[in-house]
Amino acid sequence: TINNIGLIYQRMRYYELAEESIRTGLRISDSLKYEAGRVYSLRRLAALYIAQQKYDEAAKFYDEIVTSYKKRNEKSGLAQLYNDFGLIAEKKGDLLEARKFFEQSRDRSQEIDDKFIESFALLNLGRIERLTKEDKAGLTNLKKAQELAERGAFSSILRDIYLELSKLYHETGNVDEAFVYLTKHNDLKDSLLNETVLSSVGEMRIRYEMEKSNER
Repeated sequence: TINNIGLIYQRMRYYELAEESIRTGLRISDSLKYEAGRVYSLRRLAALYIAQQKYDEAAKFYDEIVTSYKKRNEKSGLAQLYNDFGLIAEKKGDLLEARKFFEQSRDRSQEIDDKFIESFALLNLGRIERLTKEDKAGLTNLKKAQELAERGAFSSILRDIYLELSKLYHETGNVDEAFVYLTKHNDLKDSLLNETVLSSVGEMRIRYEMEKSNER
C-alpha cells in the first residue's frame, strides 16, 4: 500500500514524496524478509527514476529484479520490465536494442494474455518504427495497440497512441487523419486532466504533506 501511495505521488510528479513512500515500503519489506515486497519496491524505484530520466540509477536495480522474477516465474513482471529496458535503450538512442526489448514485452504479454501490457508494448514498437521510417509496420502496430486500448478502456495508453498516430499520419502526408487523431488525443488528455482535478481530496492531502515537509 505504501508503495502504491508512492506510485500516485509519482504520477502527480511529486517525486520526492514518491521516493520517500517507496523507500519506506522497502524498509518494511526488508525488516520482514519479504522478497516479493522488496522486489516490488525496487521495481517502483526503477520506474520512478525512469520518470525523472535518471536511467543509470534505474538500471542499478534490474539485475536483482530480473533474478527474482525468473526465480518466481513472474511473467507479468518480466513483460513490464522489458518495456522499461526498451524505454531506457530508446532514450540512449539505441533504437534497434529498444525494438528487441519491446518485442520481448509484446511476446510475453501475449503468452499471459495481458492486454494492457501488450497495448503498451505495441505503442512503443509503433513509435520506434515511426522513428526509423518503417511507416507500414508502425501503422499496423499502432492500430493493434489502439484496438486493445479502446476495448480495455486503457485511457492513458490510448491518449499516447492517438498522438503517435497523428505524428505518423502527418509525416506520411495524410493531414486529415493527422488532425483527426490529434483532436482525439487532445480531447482524451483534457478528460484525464479533469479527472485528476476532480480528485480534490487527494490534492489537499498532497498539499498538506508538502507543507508539513517544508516545515521540517
